[in-house]
Amino acid sequence: MIKALEAAGVTSGKIGIVNVNAATDSTVKRENGFRSAFEGKGYELMETQYGEGDAAKSQTIAENYITQGVVGIFGCNEGSTTGTGNAIKASGSSKIVGVGFDKSDAIMNLINDGYLLCTMAQNPDVMGKEGVKAAVKALEGDSLGGAVQDTGVSVLTK
Repeated sequence: MIKALEAAGVTSGKIGIVNVNAATDSTVKRENGFRSAFEGKGYELMETQYGEGDAAKSQTIAENYITQGVVGIFGCNEGSTTGTGNAIKASGSSKIVGVGFDKSDAIMNLINDGYLLCTMAQNPDVMGKEGVKAAVKALEGDSLGGAVQDTGVSVLTK
C-alpha cells in the first residue's frame, strides 16, 4: 500500500483498518504488522473497526472510512477484504488504495476489476502438508517442542 500511495504522489492521509474482532490472534497479528509498516511514515492510521468477518458489515465500515477521506483501507481477512473492495467500488473512487488478506473468487474479481490493489494469500497446501507431518510426529510420540512453522503468504495482484 505504501508503495502504491507514494507512486501516486500521496505521502500522507488517513488509513482505515477493518478487522474481524479484537480477540482473533491471527488477524490481530496481521493488523499489528500492517500498523508497524507505517511507523515513521506521514500517514494517520485510524482506529480499527470490527466487522466480524462479515462482508456486508465490513463494507459499511469501509464506506464510513471513505466518507472520512481515507487514502487507503486494509481488510484483515476474507470478509473484511471483500467488504473493503465493494465499498471502494461503490464509491466510484479510483484513488483509494485497498489491500487485504485471504483469497476468494470475490476478492480476485475485485482485484482484476481494479477496486483492490492486492491481497495476501495463505498457502493451504503447505499448511496441510506441514500439519500432517506434525500430526504424524505427535502420534509417534515425538515432542514438537512448541515449534512454529511459517508456511508463508503469496501477494496476489492483477
